[in-house]
Amino acid sequence: MASKARGIFLFRVILGYGFLFAGLDKALALGGSPFSAAGFLKFATGGSWPGVDAKTIVNPTHGFWVSLGNNTALMPLINDLVVVGELAIGACLILGLATRFSGIMGAILTGLFYVANWSFSTGLV
Repeated sequence: MASKARGIFLFRVILGYGFLFAGLDKALALGGSPFSAAGFLKFATGGSWPGVDAKTIVNPTHGFWVSLGNNTALMPLINDLVVVGELAIGACLILGLATRFSGIMGAILTGLFYVANWSFSTGLV
């Protein structure tokens, strides 16, 4: 039983580190420029599908994401939610605080990124 607990702990910390690093990267502008999700929402949500031209939009939710990216009043909130969400999920998973809630929120955030990207040209994952 102890090895199962250690494995879950290790998985939780590694996953938390991924979220925490992504949030810190955006919050501290480690890439050099301030974070904005607008570019991703407008230009990276067309999706891909095997055998379909890369310029063809195959993501059925593409219009929704583009409308969010074009909404200048909403973009600061979206940017803050992404950064704060990643930081909070990462810190809570690493520290073992509200792990079930953090895990669910992490799955929801990752799921939203997955649906927005809609990239299946190289397989399901």
